[in-house]
Amino acid sequence: RMHAACRFGFPHAATAFIEDAKEDTPDAKGFTPLMICAVKADRGEIIQTLLAGGADANAQHAKLGSTALHQCIAYDQLDYASAMLAAGAKGSIQDCNGRTALHSLAVSMNQGANAENANGEDVDEAAMEKEKAARTKTVTELVEALLANGADPCCKDNSGRTALDLATHKSNTTMVELLKERM
Repeated sequence: RMHAACRFGFPHAATAFIEDAKEDTPDAKGFTPLMICAVKADRGEIIQTLLAGGADANAQHAKLGSTALHQCIAYDQLDYASAMLAAGAKGSIQDCNGRTALHSLAVSMNQGANAENANGEDVDEAAMEKEKAARTKTVTELVEALLANGADPCCKDNSGRTALDLATHKSNTTMVELLKERM
């Protein structure tokens, strides 16, 4: 029942089931309720309910090794990452590919919009710059929080690449600058 409440975004149901649910019990695909919520927009209230109810922010997928923290970053739900870090999520946990949440942030960070939107229409350049500045601030704060919670910027994944290597490969200049300052 808790998995369905998370999957479909029913905060009242999640609250009702919190007492009798095992928040960290994975579903048939290996995902905990927290992991399910981590990849979907508008699940912040349920995530707060799960964390307050004792969900383990460090629970790992049995096969993938990823945590809810890895997933919310990979799916660009950066606000959720802050909540998970505040609840004790560790930035040092590596998934089956040896990647930490810092690696995930280095490869998934949106590089900003093009001068056109998906419909080919012009977009407001000033609005784009404002959005980019806000995102840079959010990412900077998240990098600091990840490092404070154990992420090692020198940690190499199974392919021998650090988060800096991945950010460089993706031309993620914001992450490159942040990581170089902290190494």
